[in-house]
Amino acid sequence: MEESLFNREIYSLISETESNIYDIEKIIFTHRYCYLDKDFTILSKQSIVMLYSLWEGFIQEVFTIFLEEVNKNINTIFELCDDFMISQIEYNFPQLFNYPQNIDKKVKFHKAMNEFQLDKKHKLKPNINCKK
Repeated sequence: MEESLFNREIYSLISETESNIYDIEKIIFTHRYCYLDKDFTILSKQSIVMLYSLWEGFIQEVFTIFLEEVNKNINTIFELCDDFMISQIEYNFPQLFNYPQNIDKKVKFHKAMNEFQLDKKHKLKPNINCKK
């Protein structure tokens, strides 16, 4: 059975991240390099920041790959679970939080909302709020 592009991308990203984490560990903690105590302390503390940065980048990349996969496999935004659908509508229509007062802006908002609802193929934006 052939592995999907989605799985290959995720496994490649995992492998790359593991390699980067291993490299950080190897550079700082295997004593391959001679550091002054002060330098070692600084690098040890900064390794936490480096690891956090790697983790954050990993999560963002995984989410981007996930959204690309979802975008390939849905026909309409209304097939998504409510959290995804609502996040996308709120992203596309910030006016929902601050309804326009000007009649021209109201008309523009409602026309855009109508076009959005009639559109059959939406591309998910990477801003989904998964909080419950």
